Amino acid sequence: MIFIELNIKELWYLIIENTFIFKYLITNNYCLIKKVKTSCGILY
Repeated sequence: MIFIELNIKELWYLIIENTFIFKYLITNNYCLIKKVKTSCGILY
């Protein structure tokens, strides 16, 4: 049971990290397209 729980937690952390990276890439692309660098942190 402990082994399964650790695997689920690791999977969950990977999903969270991937979503943060994905949103970070989207904000950077949005800023490059809109040419607005100051509002990048407000989007997400």
